[in-house]
Amino acid sequence: MNPRQKAFADEYIKSGNATQSAIKAGYSDKWASDNSHRLTGNDGIKEYIKERIDEMDKTEILNQTEILKMFSNIAKGSGVHENSSTSEQLKALELLAKIYQMFTEKLQVEASTVTIINDLNE
Repeated sequence: MNPRQKAFADEYIKSGNATQSAIKAGYSDKWASDNSHRLTGNDGIKEYIKERIDEMDKTEILNQTEILKMFSNIAKGSGVHENSSTSEQLKALELLAKIYQMFTEKLQVEASTVTIINDLNE
């Protein structure tokens, strides 16, 4: 991938607009409006975009330790964001914790013991 294609991919990740991304990456207006779809179909560019989005996902998603720290801060009454209520934050954290399967449901199971007697004399 050449530097201009990389610049296109980085812009495309931000905007989702192929034509504007091509222009910002240095392609002419005419070429961008007629051919920017070629860039989005390029295998190297598609792979680069996928890798960058995967990297962004990893850095933006809370891990289990971060969730536990946030629970602790909320429980202590510290670290609460002004724009959201504690109940909203707790609900978001609860959903994330469920995704990570941090909590398990307790099930009560009653079972009877079955004894098998082999009374066939072989």
